Amino acid sequence: MIELPSDLPEGDTDSISVVADWIELCMIAGGETLSFQHVAAVCRDAGLCSHIELVDANDSNRLEEDSNRFLEDTWVELKGREKLLGDQYPLAVRDRTLELVGDMESCPSFVLLLLAATARHYDCGETKELPRLFEHVVVASATGLLGGKAARFGWPPDEDTPSSVHDRIKHIARKLELEPQNLGEKVGAHDKDVGLDVAAHHAVGGSAVGSVVFLIQCATGRNWTGKAGVSVERWKDLIQWNSVPVPAFAVPWWWARDEEYLRHFRRMGHAVVLDRARLLKGRPDGHLDVDRKADVEKWARRRLTALPKL
Repeated sequence: MIELPSDLPEGDTDSISVVADWIELCMIAGGETLSFQHVAAVCRDAGLCSHIELVDANDSNRLEEDSNRFLEDTWVELKGREKLLGDQYPLAVRDRTLELVGDMESCPSFVLLLLAATARHYDCGETKELPRLFEHVVVASATGLLGGKAARFGWPPDEDTPSSVHDRIKHIARKLELEPQNLGEKVGAHDKDVGLDVAAHHAVGGSAVGSVVFLIQCATGRNWTGKAGVSVERWKDLIQWNSVPVPAFAVPWWWARDEEYLRHFRRMGHAVVLDRARLLKGRPDGHLDVDRKADVEKWARRRLTALPKL
């Protein structure tokens, strides 16, 4: 099994989400089945209840009782994830056991998003590739969610993408079958991605014209809340969208609760929220090309191998 994160957040709800991620990670990393009793033993050995500050550590009976109650809630969380994602979820959650029903080949995007979400808890060295791969998964997910065209603009550019910002704006406009505005001196070399990582059109009845386009900023790091977000007004001046552009942001963390969506929607200046749950609903694996999917699998396998084991 993978080591349990030692930096569990304060608050039952946040801690439950982190422990649920850890259980998923353990299963993906090599567990065909896992029992509730085994998980409970590992959590108690790791001093889980002292992290979440549920009880007086001197009261061993209550410590075990509240530890089991916490894990029961975590099991409920896993069942909720399975219900929400359906066949996109690689675990079968029983009353007292978990069974792995998917693998890297069947759900590479699920694995990458999970690894991205848990990366902040483990120091496994090089992660420079993660932001770019995450953005490609977001492109694939947005294609499935919105039914229109989507393209990456993030920095650094892909191998088949121009390096100059002017040429890259023209390039993404062509990929989305749009026209760039007169760029002139509106952008310079220092602008890099101009705050935009992915643009995705929502097609209505097969057409994206006169619809909505999501201007998405992606984040995988600890300091994601410090990002300024996409400037819609600036991008209106760079590309003729033929639609209503709205800001959005994508992160690998699992929120999947209205109160969480509302909190982060407000925090990010009323931008559309795309967390792990929503990204996976877009069935990104079906929209990743073969080479990109191979890149995702290669990175994920290397990352899984580097995670600290018990």
